[in-house]
Amino acid sequence: IVVVGGGAAGLELVARLGRDKRYDVTLVEPSSHHYWKPRLHEIAAGTFDEELDAVSYFQHASCNGYTYVQASMSGLERANKVIKVNHFSGTMQELEYDYLVIAVGAISNDFKTEGVSEHCLFLDSALQAQKAWQEINPLLRASSQRKISIVGAGATGVELAAELAKVSAKLQRYRQEGSLEITLIEAADRVLPAGPECMSKRVHEALVKQGINVRTGTRIQRAEEAKLVTSEDEIISADLQVWAAGIKCADWLSELDGLETNRINQLVVDQTLRTTNDNDIFVIG
Repeated sequence: IVVVGGGAAGLELVARLGRDKRYDVTLVEPSSHHYWKPRLHEIAAGTFDEELDAVSYFQHASCNGYTYVQASMSGLERANKVIKVNHFSGTMQELEYDYLVIAVGAISNDFKTEGVSEHCLFLDSALQAQKAWQEINPLLRASSQRKISIVGAGATGVELAAELAKVSAKLQRYRQEGSLEITLIEAADRVLPAGPECMSKRVHEALVKQGINVRTGTRIQRAEEAKLVTSEDEIISADLQVWAAGIKCADWLSELDGLETNRINQLVVDQTLRTTNDNDIFVIG
């Protein structure tokens, strides 16, 4: 059994299967450590303790009876039941499988908005979150107030805004520095639009109480250096811009040897999580 992706779903699966001696289990994952994705905003805000909370895949594999391959999936040959993976060294390897589980999760969806990939940060991985912290930290240390805009008031955007506001308030209290003006931008008419309205209202009030400028019903038509331009041609300036609006799956999933995908590259499955075109390939996460 080969599992591609060591996020929450993939890691739980290999841990359970690896302890069952009937199965030969391999995890393919490019990162060396597992970070629980709902906590990436803490890495970006500098409040995450990596020594306590990061899980080494090598150690986890040793303790749970599976093989860890640090590589990225690059191809699939369903007829031969083989996946191709690329190692950081540049070498390519083929791994045979009886059953394949794809658990690579989702990434941010920029909806092909002009300038977003060039001028906004993303929080899809620990590496991106660490990069965000490297840029946020100097803003917190600045002698004058700095501005951060966050696009998307789903869970990631809301949690990042709240965490940054908390860090900024603490620094101001103890060091008289770290003043951030945080703007949270959402295209829908409320924050956390996928959740119940009563929860959205309470969260909105809590964010405002923290001093966060919450802007709902605001669509971004393009991103430029140090500014966002709304659909009404209003300019929202910022020293740093984070894009946390919407999700999609990676483009390479739509090119996997005929497997069916939807409009945002998610692999289509039946109620048992099998792919529609291959009974030996499952998708989770």
